[in-house]
Amino acid sequence: MAIRVFERVDEKSLIKELTLRGWKEGKFNGKQAMFKEFEAYLWVAVMEECPYFLSLPKEENSRVHSEGMKELMKEVKELSHRLGFSLPVKPGGGYHV
Repeated sequence: MAIRVFERVDEKSLIKELTLRGWKEGKFNGKQAMFKEFEAYLWVAVMEECPYFLSLPKEENSRVHSEGMKELMKEVKELSHRLGFSLPVKPGGGYHV
């Protein structure tokens, strides 16, 4: 599952903010991306005009995946406040993941 941002985000500002939060630059499927590694999962932010974020568990475990996504949503929410973009919302509440 991905957390997709459905509006333009200034790429340089996003990279700067992610770097301050401990993310590292790299490539994901041939695209510029940022990574933040944890013991049980890896976060990926794919740098596009409308970026998207992934949490990848390091082992096949639904609890770990759920935990990683929950924490990533908190991170993306903080980024949205800091950089002024909206989070995707599903009808009836909740986030589009």
